[in-house]
Amino acid sequence: MEVWGEFRLVENAVAIYFFRRDDGRLITVEPLPFMCKVKAHEPDVYVNPTDASMLIERAAAERLMTELWKVGIRPQGENVERPGEVAAIKYHLEDMRTLVFKAGPSAPNP
Repeated sequence: MEVWGEFRLVENAVAIYFFRRDDGRLITVEPLPFMCKVKAHEPDVYVNPTDASMLIERAAAERLMTELWKVGIRPQGENVERPGEVAAIKYHLEDMRTLVFKAGPSAPNP
């Protein structure tokens, strides 16, 4: 299965396409319909774990994450690495190593 995504500015949404090629044909996943199973106010309502909205292979899930990353979607949380921040931190650490370990002897403090 292949995955492709695009950010749609007008809708402020990400469009995700799932498809595969088979003997020269393009086979696509159609938009997923929403279906009412029970009324929301009924007590003890649960979702049966076998009723997944979609079951995709691990490799396709990884491609989905890659496509979401490409369009600017990031996981929530404080520990998410951002490429620009990581590069800046690495550059700063290299500068500090140069100053500390590669600098010549310093003059004594008076």
